[in-house]
Formats: sequence, C-alpha cells, structure tokens
Amino acid sequence: MVARTRESAQAALSYLRAGDNRGGGATRAFDGMLRQFVSADANGLVSIRGICKVAGLGGNPPRDGTYEYYVSEPVVSDDYKGVGAFMLAAIELGR
Repeated sequence: MVARTRESAQAALSYLRAGDNRGGGATRAFDGMLRQFVSADANGLVSIRGICKVAGLGGNPPRDGTYEYYVSEPVVSDDYKGVGAFMLAAIELGR
C-alpha cells in the first residue's frame, strides 16, 4: 500500500467532520501523518512530503484510475492539495 498525505488527511478530516473519532482513529491517522510526512529544517521551516502531484481520470494520454496509474504519478512536497487537507484536519483536531 502506498501512503499519501492528501488522502490520509482527507480521511481523517472526513471522520472528524462526521463527528466520528471513535477509538481515536482520526487522531491516530493525524499523528501518523505527523510522523511520516511532516518535517522541519534547521531554520524551523515545516515541509509536508508524500503528496501526489496530479491524479485524475480521462485526458490524453488517458488516465484510467487504476492503482498502477495512481502510484506512477509524481510525488512532491508542499503541494496545496495535501497541505490544505492537512491544515483542515489539524484545525478540526484543535492542533
């Protein structure tokens, strides 16, 4: 399984917005994101890694939505799609 920041953050956010953090699943997901994807450099600049740069369906060349297609897409740091979902999940958790 390939872990990606945006999808992890969106899942945690979905659970939190639905009021469903039973068993602390959303909290554990967020803590896992902190451990696996978030780092700070020597100057304290925070970076979020592991964000799928682009994914979608259709187009030319065709994007078929398969697992193979998804995991072949470039992975970047600090892309707005992953950072935004991460920030919303952090706000919902009060962090």
